[in-house]
Amino acid sequence: MKRRTFRAEGAHVGRALVEAAAAELGLPVADVRRLVDVGAVYVAGRRARDGAVKLLAAQVVTVVLEEAGQSPLEASKPAAPLRVLFEDADVIAVDKPAGLNAQ
Repeated sequence: MKRRTFRAEGAHVGRALVEAAAAELGLPVADVRRLVDVGAVYVAGRRARDGAVKLLAAQVVTVVLEEAGQSPLEASKPAAPLRVLFEDADVIAVDKPAGLNAQ
């Protein structure tokens, strides 16, 4: 997992989360806003839901830039089509790839 962590100090105190994180990480504000939207930004250990929240002194901000080799901003791959082996009113049997959750 690739992540960046910083503490809100100096000029970051009182700034909006997305502005402070963008300045700290060198990313465009729009990208940081999208990271907040997908749940990849944490403030004081809790997932941030609002990018406009003002940072308080000494708050720790963590931004997950990559997890398992994939950026949270990348579009997810389309799901593979599943082959239906049998279907009736009560049951369905599907040929699914190994590792794909069944429920």
